[in-house]
Amino acid sequence: MSRLFVLGSGPLPVEPSLRLDASNLRTWHLTKPLLAKGHEVRLIAVADAASYTNDVVLPHEWDRDGLSYLAVDQQTFHERDWLQDQHDRFAPDAVIGINTYPSFRAASLETDVPMWCDLNGWCMAEAQTKAAVFDDDIYLSHFWRMESRILDRADRLSTVSQAQKFAVIGELASRGRLNASSCGYEFCEAVPNGTREDPVEEGDRALMRGRFVPDDAFVVFWLGGYNTWTDVDTLMAGLNQAMSRNERIVYVSTGGALKGHDEKTFERMGLLVDRSPWKDRFHFLGWVPTADVPRYLKEADLGLNLDDLNYETVFGARNRINEMIRHGLAVLTTRGSEISADLERENAALTIPVRSPERLAESILWAAENPTEMAAIETRAHEFAKEAYSYESTTRGLQRFAERPERAPDHGARVIYKDVDFFRGRTDSPLLLEADPESKANIEELERYIEQIHSSRFWRLWMAIHRVRRGIGL
Repeated sequence: MSRLFVLGSGPLPVEPSLRLDASNLRTWHLTKPLLAKGHEVRLIAVADAASYTNDVVLPHEWDRDGLSYLAVDQQTFHERDWLQDQHDRFAPDAVIGINTYPSFRAASLETDVPMWCDLNGWCMAEAQTKAAVFDDDIYLSHFWRMESRILDRADRLSTVSQAQKFAVIGELASRGRLNASSCGYEFCEAVPNGTREDPVEEGDRALMRGRFVPDDAFVVFWLGGYNTWTDVDTLMAGLNQAMSRNERIVYVSTGGALKGHDEKTFERMGLLVDRSPWKDRFHFLGWVPTADVPRYLKEADLGLNLDDLNYETVFGARNRINEMIRHGLAVLTTRGSEISADLERENAALTIPVRSPERLAESILWAAENPTEMAAIETRAHEFAKEAYSYESTTRGLQRFAERPERAPDHGARVIYKDVDFFRGRTDSPLLLEADPESKANIEELERYIEQIHSSRFWRLWMAIHRVRRGIGL
């Protein structure tokens, strides 16, 4: 068995929490199978204190079932010396980073042990959508700084989809990792989001029906945040059309704005709701306690996922879909993500094209009038997910790595030929040129050569002829 130093995100799904996001679920998804195999795991998680119940304060630490767990705030997690000391005292056989930011911190450690880094979503596609929403390309360099550090250090990488796997292989090539020594080596493995396996406790207390929605309402449900790739315009246009034709349809949403990341998309949703003739049939509950989510999903009739046309949709995953399926809620989703293709192939969800409000309305109306067919869809989705998205089946590559951790054949070495690094970035920035004597020397040599040409008799004669020709209109 191996000693594994794992960096991830908290709170974990097994802890009392007010909110769980994709990074929390992913951390437990990759960690739990390692514990089941008997490995000794030290997990340090970056956490937001506001996501825990009131009786939990950071730092938060416990040891049970083979897991040594410590949750800390972001400032502590980012302190290099503190994190390095945690690593050194544990003396691991391997390091595992789960999610992009924890993987970035893992890649910053001074260690020679093998390292697996999980890129839970392609952050460059996420950076593009965020740049578009905020009309500022500064986010590109921020995300690339993390991504490139990980690409240069990781011995193995995991992605959330096959599409992202191919994107990351292209990134590895741009960093010089696809070279002679690594030919034939499998750098990257797709690990789709797992569907949680812990027992579902729904409770029997009504949270929606008979309270703020009628008992006979057809509840269209949204779970979680409204991110930069959410198509709220199509969502609202489709809902308005459906509500105009069926008075039983109501919309209930948990979650909302993603504080510190994207608050504009949810703000846009609110403006569109205010303009709706049926705005009294929209109910926004905010971030509800994690323990109440199963009951809300049980009372709902149809779960929604609406993505816009962008690369994040193509390369990313949708935890809200996994959660809905786990709780037996039928899903209506736009096509584009890998999970939407899986479910469409299995006839286990209703799927529509992106930016198609008419199809969204038609599908909602059909679902409201066909409960028997919808129950069959729910059953197919649940049975498919139990096998295809189980923690065990999706993490077999990581389990093999943990059993026998090994460095990549190239050890992160760059491709260098005759002392020229073809993969080093070039720039005309004066600040960076000062730190790159080779680039500065090459440019200065070119400038001297151009100056010699401009001072030659031939150049002066040619420029005189050019001025005369231009003056007479030739």
